[in-house]
Amino acid sequence: MTYKITHKNSTVSGTPPTAGDIDVGEIAINAADAELYTKDANGNIKKFANTDTTGTAAGVQFTQTGTGAVQRTVESKLQDVVSVLDFIPESEHAAIKAGTSTYNATAAIQAAINAFPSNTIIDGGGGFYKVSATIRIPNNSRFLTIRGLNIGAVGDITVLSSNAITDLVSFFSLENLLIDVSGHTTVGRRAIDFSCFSISAFRDVWVYGATGKTIAFYGTCTNGGSGPYYNVWDKCYAGAIRAGIVVEDAAGTPQTGNSSTITNCRFQPGSDNFGIYIGNNNQNWRITNNVFESVGGTGIYMGGHACLITGNRFESMTTGIAYTSGCFGNLESGNYFDSNGSNRLLPGNAIYQNTVLISSTTTTGVTNSLHGNTGHYSTGSQNTVSAFGKDLGTNNSTYTSDTNLAASTDWRHFSGFHSTGGSVSYIVYGNGNVLNTNNSYGAISDLKLKENIVNASSQWEDIKSLRIRKYNFKSETNHQTHTQIGLIAQEVELVSPGLVNELPDLDNEGNSLGTSTKSVNYSVLYLKAVKALQEAIERIEALESDLATLKTLP
Repeated sequence: MTYKITHKNSTVSGTPPTAGDIDVGEIAINAADAELYTKDANGNIKKFANTDTTGTAAGVQFTQTGTGAVQRTVESKLQDVVSVLDFIPESEHAAIKAGTSTYNATAAIQAAINAFPSNTIIDGGGGFYKVSATIRIPNNSRFLTIRGLNIGAVGDITVLSSNAITDLVSFFSLENLLIDVSGHTTVGRRAIDFSCFSISAFRDVWVYGATGKTIAFYGTCTNGGSGPYYNVWDKCYAGAIRAGIVVEDAAGTPQTGNSSTITNCRFQPGSDNFGIYIGNNNQNWRITNNVFESVGGTGIYMGGHACLITGNRFESMTTGIAYTSGCFGNLESGNYFDSNGSNRLLPGNAIYQNTVLISSTTTTGVTNSLHGNTGHYSTGSQNTVSAFGKDLGTNNSTYTSDTNLAASTDWRHFSGFHSTGGSVSYIVYGNGNVLNTNNSYGAISDLKLKENIVNASSQWEDIKSLRIRKYNFKSETNHQTHTQIGLIAQEVELVSPGLVNELPDLDNEGNSLGTSTKSVNYSVLYLKAVKALQEAIERIEALESDLATLKTLP
């Protein structure tokens, strides 16, 4: 027996059913338009499909959930995110997703980009893709994102590059990429060439290179333009490399690139290599919260100006930050330098609130401003912080954790020079000694700055009551233990409490140890002694006058 099922239908074109015509879940047909309809749980009429199509996504309609959504084709919807797998035989998909594929995906990735160079997302789904030639971004690409590819480069190749173009690639983004170029054999071979990219972003891009060979990200402009600008690197990694990020022109001379940001990245260059190389004439770069670590090498090589370098950590580098001779107006703040051989700072740059753990000489140039920096020397060699020029700045300090060398007479915490290349004029030694060339020490004492000026009271009894002692420091204090002459703070406190200061004892991290140490203000004591000497002179002169009078008596 044959049964015939007839749905509610209409033969009038352009007349979909109303909410009152059908029940929830019931199907209605417009025979004139060949369209199917149903009613959802909210009482809304929904159209299923146009049935006069050839079966392609171009003819199937899609309406997004939500008030105000409009209908479009499934083809249009699918092109919002384009899978690289759409250009690879389906038989290879499982191996690509499993990370075991040997399929050469170079042409497929390039085809996906060529088909959709702008206004879309090219997605690899986290699969492994073998690449044997450079993948190029077409001219004038805009709003293109490439994401989710684990790329294994075959041979000595640059994996991704723009073409030799006359217009910039802009609003371009690389996200969640892992690129293995450990097969590089040519010094300076690039993993990613971002030449002429502007307003572009590199996020979560990891590059594994060949030590001394690979430049992870390289930027130049071959058409004589202004170079890459307004780019961002965020949470990227470059290891076993010659350099992490390099910006220069095609001839090798550093090239202008403006207003870019490098943040939250990690660089591990090999010996004598660079984490970041920013060439001359670059400006307004922000390099923040990155980690540079290597046995040897330079963290940041800076040739730009008006750049901010803050919150970075440098570990075991030969040089933390090196400035070229043409740079100026840069600001360092809040960086941490651990066992770096040197940090070369040149004229016109300011350094604030850094912590420096170094094993060699740190120098600064004319007109540099240093404020609130802390130097921690943790190795066994002599360290010098040198300042050329008139103004070193304020609140700079250094300290050492090496208790043996810190107390030696030849351990220099600070050296000041009379001029660039001149002789040392001021030294602070590890044992507390301070030397200078003219034995001149002073205090600001201008009348215009003072008020309530009266003569000091007698200091005679105070000076007479002080007990001058001979003593030596205990060996466990790590101070020199030779015999010295001076005062005991607790004894001075009984005579003149204002001469004694008391400060809490702190560990190397600035935490209180629960104890305190007292000190004597010898500079004020000397003035009290001068006052007492004046009183003694008055008494001597009075005695001399009385004696002269007695001598005149018969």
